[in-house]
Amino acid sequence: MGVENENRIDGARLHLEENQVELHLMHSLQWNDQTLILLQNKINTYLKFIESEEIYEGRDSWRGFDTVVILNTLYKINIDGHDLINASKKVFKQVGATLVLKEHT
Repeated sequence: MGVENENRIDGARLHLEENQVELHLMHSLQWNDQTLILLQNKINTYLKFIESEEIYEGRDSWRGFDTVVILNTLYKINIDGHDLINASKKVFKQVGATLVLKEHT
């Protein structure tokens, strides 16, 4: 999975201790212009998943929990990547979700 599969959600789980639904997004590629486009497309998939309430299909018990999208990256993010992530955080906030970055460098 990961940004290469732009129409799929990489992972989803209910984290009861944190009172949140976690959607995991994996970015395991080197950062460049092409991967920024892939990430933007993947972010749009996650936004659609949340906005359309598809997130709750078959998981009605998840309603009422905070939604957190965790972007896991394998490589250090470049400046353009940070700009995209910061802009995306604002958009996720508008749909009632939070975007969190976890760099695993």
